[in-house]
Amino acid sequence: MALVHERLYQTENLSAVPFDDYMRRISEDLVSTYSAQERVLLRIDSEHIYLPLDTAIPLGLIVNEIITNSLKHAFGDDLAGTITISFQKVSGECRLLICDTGEGFTDKAHSAEERLGLKLISTLAGQIRGSVEFPPTDQGACLLVRFPYPDK
Repeated sequence: MALVHERLYQTENLSAVPFDDYMRRISEDLVSTYSAQERVLLRIDSEHIYLPLDTAIPLGLIVNEIITNSLKHAFGDDLAGTITISFQKVSGECRLLICDTGEGFTDKAHSAEERLGLKLISTLAGQIRGSVEFPPTDQGACLLVRFPYPDK
């Protein structure tokens, strides 16, 4: 969470944050923090979308939580793989999709720590009038956050 706030304080305009850059920096910093640069590839496909601060903060915390969970659980024990992030505006709503090529949700993925993380993600999504979905995937895990594009 401190990383998210640090990145915000480095932003020149606090009324609207370029979320693609903000999200990229958070993700790259987390991969570096976990010393995973050599084994975890980040693929980011994002539109250049400005978000108001009251949307960017919870969404940045969501990105932080999901990427952290992937690095700790999907790619723990020095496993290698890919984290793919997509952020798009479609028909008046924003869609943040984060997928990893780890082992996916398993019975052990329901530890108290992970349940707390998913509850945090759901609560933060609610703050931006969003929803959380778990799209099916052939490999790994995916999480989709959808929320209305905030009118300025």
